[in-house]
Amino acid sequence: MSLKKTIEYEGKKIVVYEEAFNRRQNIDVYHNVVNSEFVRSNIDLYLMNNKDRDVKWKSVIKPDSELSHSVNPMYSSIINEIDWSKAQCHEQYINYGGPNTADVIHADTSSNETNAWTIIHYANHTWDVNWHGSTQFYTDNCTDIIYSAMIKPGSLVVFDPRIQHSSTAPSILAEYARYTIVTKIILKV
Repeated sequence: MSLKKTIEYEGKKIVVYEEAFNRRQNIDVYHNVVNSEFVRSNIDLYLMNNKDRDVKWKSVIKPDSELSHSVNPMYSSIINEIDWSKAQCHEQYINYGGPNTADVIHADTSSNETNAWTIIHYANHTWDVNWHGSTQFYTDNCTDIIYSAMIKPGSLVVFDPRIQHSSTAPSILAEYARYTIVTKIILKV
């Protein structure tokens, strides 16, 4: 059974399910994730001119894939904030991040989209707190951190995609890259 905690900010929620996937389940997910084919994403002028930084790497998860069939039923059985009878998977992908990965603060949807959720699944099989790589959630004006989600293998963070957030790069001490499965859900009305 997973530990659940809820953080609320101005009518928006961040819900954390720690250890939603047990170690065996998450190791199976991890093996599927690390063998995925990744492409560069979020390339922009700043990142291209900054030779010390790497872009994020992304692998799209196809709806008929083994990974989709293994994680999505688990999500719907664990996460009770989402009305799954109205849920439609808008996008699902894997993020890969190393010590030189750059991310920017962003929201996953516009400020008027209220029928949506984002799920972040920490897919690593092991992680040490000294490796960093957390996900930061910010106030609307990005002046304060609402919550910092540390990587805990098999944990899920379910949140209102209007909340500004970003990932932090793992430290050079990290023995593994940072892998997350991101699922973007839209609720049909």
